[in-house]
Amino acid sequence: MNYIEYLRMRRNLAWFTGVLGAGALIGMISINLHASHLRMGHMSVGNGLDVSAIFGIALTATLIFATIIGGTLSRENETPEMLRTKPFPREWIAASVLLTGLAAILLAFAIASVLLFIVLLDVCAVAGFLPPPLTFGPQTAVIVALGLGVSFMWFALVQAVSANLRARGGITIGISWAYFTILVGLSHAGFLPAAAHEVIMVLNILNPLAYMNSLTSHGDTLSAAVPNSIFALDPWQSAAIVWTLGVAACAVATFNWKRLEF
Repeated sequence: MNYIEYLRMRRNLAWFTGVLGAGALIGMISINLHASHLRMGHMSVGNGLDVSAIFGIALTATLIFATIIGGTLSRENETPEMLRTKPFPREWIAASVLLTGLAAILLAFAIASVLLFIVLLDVCAVAGFLPPPLTFGPQTAVIVALGLGVSFMWFALVQAVSANLRARGGITIGISWAYFTILVGLSHAGFLPAAAHEVIMVLNILNPLAYMNSLTSHGDTLSAAVPNSIFALDPWQSAAIVWTLGVAACAVATFNWKRLEF
């Protein structure tokens, strides 16, 4: 494992946890301030809670985190004068950086989910309800697989583009948000000619947001903030595609970083 990258991801996860934790704390304070309204029956938890609802919110936070930590290979290029004292192949170093990033993405999802469950328990305690039984709907597994795959694909694409740049990872991240969002908007625009729409659809093949689905099962959705799937695909097909494209982008990032001459 690349120890420098481990320290970098640990710091990023600490900031991620701190920001989400602060948001959760503010939310719980607000909930406690309005405890009387909750106890009067203005809220109901029903007979159970499908965890897909919580996972969907956690995956949105994870997607933001994944884009923030993209471009870490470019940070290794900031000090070209550094000499490596051990003759490790550069492919191994790049792989360790990418695997550490993937591990950080998975941990970010776990942290966000735990914090959301804590908020849920606080809501139930304030309202005087017992915590609702958690249920796993038929869409839960694909929601997690697709959401994490989209985060990983975005992270890998940023790495692939910025791997042979010097300290330009942040700029690449910002451009990726603008570029992918504009592509989604143009995909749903009705004023484009047929030829232009076909070009947009081709460009969307490498757009992680193009594979996000409004997965609906018993009223639960992946996230209210994400667009409908641009491609008419089964959710499991979308999940397989984004993970495959993510792995391919990691291979491109490794190649680009390996051939960079200091």
